[in-house]
Amino acid sequence: MILAAAICLASVPAAAQSIYKCTSGGKVTYTENPCAAGH
Repeated sequence: MILAAAICLASVPAAAQSIYKCTSGGKVTYTENPCAAGH
């Protein structure tokens, strides 16, 4: 729930930026930078 709220708040001023969904070790993370190769 906290992660979802953080994503919503972070995306408001950055509406034109891309968000990347990355998985590593079974965990999903969202970042403004491209994922590492193979993730």
